[in-house]
This record gives sequence, structure tokens and C-alpha cells, in this order.
Amino acid sequence: MKNTTLLLLILIISFTSFAQNGINYKAVVKDNSGNVIANDLIVVEFTIHSTSAVGPTAYQESHTPTTDDNGLIIINIGEGNPLSGVFNDIDWAGNLHFLNVQINTGDGLQDMGTTEFKAVPYALSAPSTSKWEDNGNGIHRLNGNVGIGTNNPTRKLHVISDDQTYSAYFQNNYPGIGSKYGIYNNTTSDGIGVKYGLYNNVSSQNATSPTYGIYNYLNTTGASGNMYGIYSNVSSAGTGAHYALYGYAIGPGSYGIYTYSNSEQGYAAYFNGRAQITDRLMIGTDSHGRTGLNVNQKDLYVRNADTTTVRTRYSGAGTGGETEYYMNSGFRTLELQASETANTGSQIQMYKADGLLGISLDADFLGLGRVITQEIEVTGADLAEFYAVSNASQAKPGMILCLDPNKPGEMMVSNQPYDKKVAGIISGANGIRPAILMGGEMTSDESTLSPENRYATSDGKHPLALTGKVYVYADASNGSIEVGDLLTSSTTPGYAMKVTEYSRAQGAIVGKAMSSLPSGQGFVLVLVNLQ
Repeated sequence: MKNTTLLLLILIISFTSFAQNGINYKAVVKDNSGNVIANDLIVVEFTIHSTSAVGPTAYQESHTPTTDDNGLIIINIGEGNPLSGVFNDIDWAGNLHFLNVQINTGDGLQDMGTTEFKAVPYALSAPSTSKWEDNGNGIHRLNGNVGIGTNNPTRKLHVISDDQTYSAYFQNNYPGIGSKYGIYNNTTSDGIGVKYGLYNNVSSQNATSPTYGIYNYLNTTGASGNMYGIYSNVSSAGTGAHYALYGYAIGPGSYGIYTYSNSEQGYAAYFNGRAQITDRLMIGTDSHGRTGLNVNQKDLYVRNADTTTVRTRYSGAGTGGETEYYMNSGFRTLELQASETANTGSQIQMYKADGLLGISLDADFLGLGRVITQEIEVTGADLAEFYAVSNASQAKPGMILCLDPNKPGEMMVSNQPYDKKVAGIISGANGIRPAILMGGEMTSDESTLSPENRYATSDGKHPLALTGKVYVYADASNGSIEVGDLLTSSTTPGYAMKVTEYSRAQGAIVGKAMSSLPSGQGFVLVLVNLQ
């Protein structure tokens, strides 16, 4: 009991019962004459000190109760108006704690004294003491850590299970309309170490049964909303690598990610966006016996909605792989075959929109390559055939070649006017390319060729333009060359000139000029037409 000059307050503190989140406090309030202060609004302020009666303030709050007919007030410490600290953060087990009470009945706060908390409030640190058993299956607290199934916890929560199928089991029955979480992890970016929202280390040494780091079972019966076994949302901010799902496997028979669906309408894996493979995508069985998709029984499809756009088969018409491409209408428009039939080469079939064959490229038709189509359009300018040139050191694109009388089947650079042995012009001069090349194989090492002789073959042959348009070296000393003039060989080796003696020109004409050369020497565009 505490006497003041104004009031006589009789305080009865009871710690024998507990509210949901605090400590019950009871007191009878009387004035200094011993009369109860009934049915009156007062102010009560509680301050909890740690360590000593005048130690640091661990928590402070105020209440505004109304006394009953007998002057009694019943207050729950921990549910008032907080003035300092958080009641649930009080470390009851860590230090001694003291309660200071001050009451205001209208003339200001009066200090009612300070009392040390005894045993009962400390039960707040262990709400049900019957569960804090000191045995192998109990709950234990050590150095701020809580252990379940261990009396030596090394983490804030350390759980060990020796006789249950679940080490930890979480059940969320929240009936509200908000999101529901079985386990929710929030990891901050503080510190320089690796951060894990959820980390599992599963030891499978000598294990003969399946072992799962994370196993999710979703019951989708009656569910109308989306359900996710694992859902990850990665922000694009930052400069480091970001993985919504990251799997890493070491050793044979290990899978970084393994998915399975037993329904044709389900997805074993679904990617909405770009999927990138940096090493290899294995389909089938490799040399080590590792089995992927068995395409002997199942083809590989790429679909647009329900329409197949690409179909790849392990074995098509021949003995190798085959890929087919389809339009959205369902028509097959392109077919690539590694082998047309057994023991033959590849074939490419291109179909028109009506499904009929348009172009066929056959790499091995009776030992020869073959192209079948209705029309061929080429962007080059002439038809040329490869011939050996006896005086090849003088030959270059744009020069006139004649039959070599001493070497049947070979050519030579022309060296006399009106030569009736004239055969054509070497193709490829002045930037005009040949359209079709026949009878030779160009060298595969382009670095050995000069720009002028880029069409020469590996055995020294040159492409002779038989028809079409090419540029020819011309000499206007026999008269200026105008468009439409007939051209023949000249005294300048390999050069053309204007025909002026028509009686001598019969059988020696190489073509008709399509451009002019008023004087000197230079290129003239000519329409090759041997006469």
C-alpha cells in the first residue's frame, strides 16, 4: 500500500492468470481517507525495466481503465497503448525485469513503486511448459537457438526427426481471399555471401530408395486457379546472373532438372519465352547408354496451337533422319531427308501450297546429282564451259580464245585478225559473273586466286562464255566501235576489234557490241554469238 498527500491507493498485483499476449494486473484504488474511487476514469502507466529497478526501459505502455463499483481495475499488461519498445520482444529469460506502476486520477501521475517480476511472467518465453521436456524428443532452447528433437540446437530453429517421415510439417488453413503460403521465405540482400531463400542438402550415400531435395504434390481436383509445384519470379534488375530455376548435376546418371507428365494434354516442361541450351540437347540414346526421348516410337513435333509446323523423325523414307515443315493450313511444303532410300544420298523436296512437288534436289540419282523443277532463273549473265588453255599464262577474263590446232580439245589466246578458229570469250571480266558453269570444278582454296582469275579451276582451266553477255578486251585501232558492230579477233593477243572486212569475217565473228569504244583499248560489252 502506498500513501500520498492526496490519495491512498491500495494495489493488488496478480500474476496467477495470463491473457492471450500479456500479464493480468489487478488493483483497488482508494483515496487517502480509505474510500474506494468507484466508476471513475483513470490513467495507468506501466514501465518494465531490465537488469534492475532503475535499469534500461525494455517496454512502456499506458491504459485508461474505469474503476468498477468497488474501485477495482483489471488490466492486461502488453495490450495497452505502447509508449516505448515492443512487448513481444522482451527477453524474459535473458535478464531480471522490474515493473514500475504510475496512476493518474486527475492530479497527474503518482509513482506507486517498482516490483520485481518473479517466476510466473517468465513463462511467456515458453507458452506451454509441458512441451519443453528435457529429453531426446522434446523442445530445447540453447544460446538463443530452439531445438526440436535435439538438445544442442545450432541454428535459430534446428529440427531432427528419427522416428517420423517428416522432419517438419506445415499446414496452412487460412480461409481468406489472399495468397496462402505453406512456407514463405524472405531473404535480404545484406552481406556479401551467397543468399538462399530455401537450401536443401540431402545426403543419398548408400540410399536405395528415391531421395528428393524438394517434393511437391499438388491436388488439382476442383481447382479453377493456376497451381504451381514450384514458382519463381526473378527481377531483371541487377548485373549478375538471375535464375528462376537452376539445376546442376555432377556425375553420370544425374539430372539437373527432370520432369515427367503421363498425360498427352499435360506438359512435362513448358517454356513461355526463349529457351537457351549452351551445351547439347540429347534426343535418343547416346554412346554411354543414356536414354532421352525414344524417337523410334515418338517423333519430335513443333506445333502452332494444334497445327504441326515442324516434324523431325529418327528414321524417314531412307535410313537416316528426316525433317518436314508444314504451313498453318496443314500442307507439307519442305522435306529434308538424310537418305532418300537405303544406301543413297540426301534429298530435299519443296512443295507448292497445293501440296504438289515444285522442286526436287537429289544428291544421289544413279550416282549423280539431279535437280527437277519447272523453271530456273539465275542472276548471272552467260553460259560458260571450262577448257584448258595452252598459253594459260597470257589468259585472263575478257580475252578471246581460239581452238588450238596443235592440241585437240584445248584452247589458246587468239593472236591474229579474223581468226576462223575463234571459240568464245573468257567469262568473268569487269564484274559480270557467269550464270552457269559446265565441265569443271573450281578450286576450293579461294585465297590462291586473284580477282581476275577467281573462276579458274584447280587444274588451270578457264570458263569460256559460249552464249550470253560478257565484257571483252577490245582495240579500236581498226575503227571506233559502236553499239551493234560485229566483233572479231585482232592482232593484239586476246583482244577484239570491229569487223570492217565482212568477206574475211565469216566464221570469225565472236559477237555483237552492246557498248561503244571510240578509241584506244578497253572493255566492250558484247553479246556472244559465234558466226
